[in-house]
Amino acid sequence: MKIITPHPIIVAILCTALFTGCATRPPRLTLRQMNASQVGPVSCEFDPAGKERAKYWSAAAQADLASGGGGGLAGLLTAAAMAGISSAGGQSQLDAVTKATGAFERPLLMSEVEPSMKGAGFSLQSGAPAKLSVRLIQYGLYKNFNEMAVAIIDADVELRDSTGRRIWRGQVRGTSANANKLKDYAANPELYRQGILSAATSFSQSLLDTPDYTVLAL
Repeated sequence: MKIITPHPIIVAILCTALFTGCATRPPRLTLRQMNASQVGPVSCEFDPAGKERAKYWSAAAQADLASGGGGGLAGLLTAAAMAGISSAGGQSQLDAVTKATGAFERPLLMSEVEPSMKGAGFSLQSGAPAKLSVRLIQYGLYKNFNEMAVAIIDADVELRDSTGRRIWRGQVRGTSANANKLKDYAANPELYRQGILSAATSFSQSLLDTPDYTVLAL
């Protein structure tokens, strides 16, 4: 039986394609880079499966969990308990803040997303078959190690064309420009509203420049 040896140049091209992924991996486009006119009219909507309660979490609580309490099952349970205690008081204060402000986060976020999509060339139309869907992963206040809390919005966003085919998906984060102490939010709930507005503005800007298949480190 005659053995056919492939030409060295062909072998080199195939190996390069295999290891670089250029033969099969499409470019990770952002929404800004897409041809919006080819997508056609788009409707924007919230995924009802998204989170509905504002969340308080902190760098200290995350550090407690990461440390594992010194290792072992007992250590992990201790770390989880410490993280829970650390977060419970802050969550209680945030719940009081959101009770005072009422539920405003979703419509506010969409009021920032829609103009950004229009600015990127997308035609928005209520009820259009192509859909931009936003599913909230978490939103609320995040306290850093300096005891200052910023407003954060994290969401899973996907764009489907008129046939229902997903053409873009990414996880997007928006962070407020300013931070305040938790007690200041509790004393003046309007600070929370301002923080969420700032985070929503940041989110809408990041949305357009997030590459397809981006996953956040939550």
